[in-house]
Parts: sequence; C-alpha cells; structure tokens
Amino acid sequence: MIKSYKSNKGYYNLFWLLTFSLYIGRFNIDIGFSLKPYMLVISLIFLLTLKKISIHKMLSFELFMVIFILMHSMTAANFNYPNMSIRFIVLYLIIFIFYFSGRFLTTKLEIKQIERVISITGIIGVIISLAYYSMGLLASGMNFYGGNMDYFGLLIDRSTPRLTGAASNDPNIFVFYFTLYFFFTITNLSEKLNKVGFILVSLAIILTFSRGAYLAIIFGLIVLFLTSSGIKTKIKAIATTMGFGLLLYSLGSRMPLNPIDYITSRFSNFFTDGGSGRLEIWSNAFDTFRSNPVLGIGINSIREYNLENYSRGVYVHNSLIEVLVETGIIGFSLYMVFWILLLKAAYSLFKKQKKSKYILISLLAIFIQMNSLSILYNEGFYFVNPFVSATNPATESKEQSTEEKIKASMQNPNAASIAAGKKKISLKAITLNNERQKINDALGNPIVIGIVVVWRVKNTAKAVFNVDNYMEFLSMQCDTALRNIVRLYPYDVSSDNDNEKTLRGSSLEIAEKLKIEIQN
Repeated sequence: MIKSYKSNKGYYNLFWLLTFSLYIGRFNIDIGFSLKPYMLVISLIFLLTLKKISIHKMLSFELFMVIFILMHSMTAANFNYPNMSIRFIVLYLIIFIFYFSGRFLTTKLEIKQIERVISITGIIGVIISLAYYSMGLLASGMNFYGGNMDYFGLLIDRSTPRLTGAASNDPNIFVFYFTLYFFFTITNLSEKLNKVGFILVSLAIILTFSRGAYLAIIFGLIVLFLTSSGIKTKIKAIATTMGFGLLLYSLGSRMPLNPIDYITSRFSNFFTDGGSGRLEIWSNAFDTFRSNPVLGIGINSIREYNLENYSRGVYVHNSLIEVLVETGIIGFSLYMVFWILLLKAAYSLFKKQKKSKYILISLLAIFIQMNSLSILYNEGFYFVNPFVSATNPATESKEQSTEEKIKASMQNPNAASIAAGKKKISLKAITLNNERQKINDALGNPIVIGIVVVWRVKNTAKAVFNVDNYMEFLSMQCDTALRNIVRLYPYDVSSDNDNEKTLRGSSLEIAEKLKIEIQN
C-alpha cells in the first residue's frame, strides 16, 4: 500500500500500475460489462489521491476533445438505439476519468520517471504477450487451418496464426497499445533494456500480421527517418532496418512458422478479401451518412443500424468514418479540429524537446491505425494524449536557457509571480500543514506530532533550478527537521528537573530550533 505522497514515489507507483494495466487488458472480469484492470487502477488512484487531485488549465486540443465527447454523447437524443447509446456514454465517462488520471500523474513526475515507466512496463507487457502467444501455439498443435479460433494469445484468422497477446483479443488493437512503446524504444536505443524491448516488440508486431498496423508503423518510421538529423544517423537507420529484415527472412525460412509467407499472403489477398470486408462496410457507411448528414444516427448506433439495414451487425472498422456516420458533419468537424490541435501541440513539444519525438510519431501512427479500426472508445488512445499536456516544471522544455531565466528572476525579485515555463512561482506567504507522524522523544516515548509552517519563496531561480519540485522538497525538509528536533527533548517535565526544556512547555524555543533546522 502506498502510504505517503510527500515525494513523487507514490505518483510514480500509481503511474506504473496505470500503464501496465493497459498491457494486460485481456484479463478482465465480466460483470455485465468487461471490468478491465485499468478501471480498477483508476479507482485506486481516485481513492489515494482524492485530496491531492488538481487539474491544470486545459490545452486547446483538450477543450475540443471534451466538446466532442459531450456532442457525441448528446447524439443519443436521436433515440434510435437508446440501450447501445447509454452504454457508451457511461464508457465515455470512464475514459474521461482515465484520461485526467493519467494527465494528473504525468504532471507530478519528471520526464526520466515517465520514460522509465514506459520502458519497464513495455518490456514486461510484450514478454507476457509473447509468452501468451507461445501458449496458444502449443495449444493449437501448430495446426492453423480454419478461422476465428482462439488459443490463449493466438487467434487463427483465415488460417493465419495472429498474435493477440495479453492486451486485447484483437491483433490490430494489440499494435495500437504498443505503438508508443515501439517508437519510444527505437528513439532510445542507447539503453540496453530498450534494445531488447525494441527487438521483442518488433517481433510481436510482425506476428500480428496486421496490414493496417504495418502501414502505420512504416509511415511512422518514414517520419522518424525524415526528422532525424545527420547523414550518419540516417545511414545507421537504413542499415538497421535492412539488417533486421534480412535476419527475419533468414530465421523465418528455418522456422515452422515463417512470418514472410504469412505477410506476403496477407497483402496479396487485400483486394480479393476487400480488406477483410472493410471496403463494403465503408461503402455502406457513406450511404448511411448521406441519409443522416447533419447529426448522424447517434452514439454507438452503427452496429445495430448495419444489422437492421444491411443484414450485417458490424462496426465500421474506421474511426473517422464512424464519427462521420454517428455524429454527422458537425461532430466530424469538431473531431478533426481536435486532431489537428493535438498534432500541433505534439509538434510544438517536439520543437522544444527533441527527445519527445516518439510522442509525435506515435500519434501520427495511431491516426493511421484509426483508419482501419473502430477504436473511438478505447483507453489506449487516451493514454498517449496526457504526455502532450504534462506541465510539471521539472519536465518543461528549456525554451529559454537556465542562465537567461536566472538573470530575469534576479532583475525582478519582487514580482507577484515569475513564470517558469508554464509553472508560476508564487511569492506570497503559504501555509504548509504536513500529516502527523509518530516519533520517539528524548526518553524513548512515542508521541504523535505534526508541524505547521508558514513560508514563502525568496529566490525563484533557486526554487526552480536547485530542486526538482520545491514544494515536495520543503515538505520533506520539514518532516526531517521535526524528527531531528523532537528526539532531542522529552515531551513533558520530569520530576527530577523542573527547569528542563520540553516539547510541551518550551514551544517558542522549539519553534526557533525548527526554523533554523529547516532553513539550514
């Protein structure tokens, strides 16, 4: 159990759990709906951080995201299929809580901590999925003939052994979840853990045999190549890609399951199977839109509408077309504005922090994947967005150099507040009221004692640049000082010495000692 939030270790642990929960989403509980691990984690986050939760001012893309969700939910007023609509309005509410939980946690962590979580949870998640897929291979007896057969993390789809893993029961959605981790590892190959992770996640993505995912990943790799600086880096990227391809071809020809054969078969059958039937579904969807162009047919109504009008109860398998059909041209316009602003924010972040390139590329790849998936209500998409809006001063970009910020703060020491990136440092007096703690006094008697400190920032430059988070630093300093001072004095006067200084009777002297201890 996480007991204290005086340091960001508690937030780190919660963010770790939230991220990892996405990679094991298949292990859910059916209680009339799928109770997924991430739902349990956000409940835990809510309980443990209820008094600490704060929401910073929303960015423009977040504002349009909220407006779109509200508008999409209001389309339930069409009353075409109320039961289906209400179900997904509730799901939107859960996703909303999930998004702002992730956003809150990322603002409490440093970039290195966030990336550490991505690195560790990603490699654990992909290992679990590959192991689950291997269990499926053994359970199937390596007999892949047939279709729509599940064996653990294996889906036999039109005689193709596709990896679904532990994240989802759909191979396409598996890649959706691991897109961020894939581009994170490939842009951070200097660490051994990420090198191993890159190889494993690449293998897992290949084994999904997902054509849409392949195209999205290739598009992302092209963007990564074009945005890489230096000819040596680009030559290295080409050599690495070619080497990996040759290794796959060489190993595949010696394995009972040859990925090259299945990949070739999947792409050669695209026009004969109509993109797994998607071309026909999309054509029907556009006919539906033409019949309901302004407000659409209502939230989560597409499957029932298709069953009623086309005798086939299926989703559109294209999130953009699904938005167009369900919300009409008004909702679609809001959704596209949201996407444009999101990509713009990610690009601005990339321009300020080159290391954040993987976030921009992941979003571009996710956008491509959404053109072959109905994944509008999936938590995987709303997990990436908070990285764009994190505003912790420890994670802010160095748009202005450290030297320039210090100089600016020295020139204006009496300002009401001085901006540090997007974080403002207040110069007003603030009261810190830490939680009580149990400490032994000088006689070894346990006492429960707390501390209230009235403080203010005197030097804004030191507050921002000398420590990662000055408020948490002060809180820890106060607790440490309290423990050090309390151990020097007894709680009350003993019968042998009436002039002895005590915690109970010498409050002014103790307060002065605490002040000196904290300031030092």
